[in-house]
Amino acid sequence: MNNSKFLVYKIVSGLTKNGKKSSNEIIFYNLLILLQKKYKVNPIKILWTVINKIKPTIEVVNRRKSGKIYQIPQIIKPKRQIKIALKWLINSTGKNINVEHGIYNEICNVFLLKSECLKKKEKLCKLVEANRAFLHYRW
Repeated sequence: MNNSKFLVYKIVSGLTKNGKKSSNEIIFYNLLILLQKKYKVNPIKILWTVINKIKPTIEVVNRRKSGKIYQIPQIIKPKRQIKIALKWLINSTGKNINVEHGIYNEICNVFLLKSECLKKKEKLCKLVEANRAFLHYRW
């Protein structure tokens, strides 16, 4: 499976609720048309650029040690990084009725550095920085 098919599959699957995959494919292709009109570049490349900007490289994992729960920073595998980035991108649209415009606005905001996804990534980085003292609890 090449990169564009992988991305299409992951985004459509992330949008799918109640088994309505065909309607979500239409939403995704409308999103691609909107991106093509605005940026005049291959929309799949735009999506990969956005995902690379918002994907986290490290996360915190809860571990129990001596009756206490520690949040331990841990490196994320590349597929999980993409999964988290797509989840943030899809969930950041909020309760918009028009999902493709919500995702489109979020993608535009990523390029303007005002995105909710970038704020989530920054918040996660601060949490990792605060808990870096617990790195020796990894196993």
